[in-house]
Amino acid sequence: MKQKLREQGQCTQCGQPATHSHECASCHVATLSIVTIKGKYPPYRLAAITEGFQKADLFHAARDKAEDSGVRHIASTVVNLALANRLYVNDVQREIVLRLRESCKVIEEETDASRADYARRLTDWLGTILNHMKKVKA
Repeated sequence: MKQKLREQGQCTQCGQPATHSHECASCHVATLSIVTIKGKYPPYRLAAITEGFQKADLFHAARDKAEDSGVRHIASTVVNLALANRLYVNDVQREIVLRLRESCKVIEEETDASRADYARRLTDWLGTILNHMKKVKA
């Protein structure tokens, strides 16, 4: 998923006026919700979670004490963020599903070489940060 270069003040996702960290309120709520989902579930389960999320009644899942705690946490996060920003929960849910499907496509297209390259870049980045922290301490 590539972000489009936008003029300053435009949402990096949809191009609407940005209100929250270079995103419009709707895209920002979707981004925060996706971070919550990806924090709860590993990448290999993302496709199944996406399909379940699309069909879910988030209001019911957020209140249902018998529901899995991860599902309840995600549902309450999406509902509360959407309502706090005066957004329709179903619209936010639809945006999240679209973006999660794009993420699933990227995950499916990964190769061993691309995963190794990502791990190498991450290791280099962490090494740079650690070296910087050592210099700051000294």
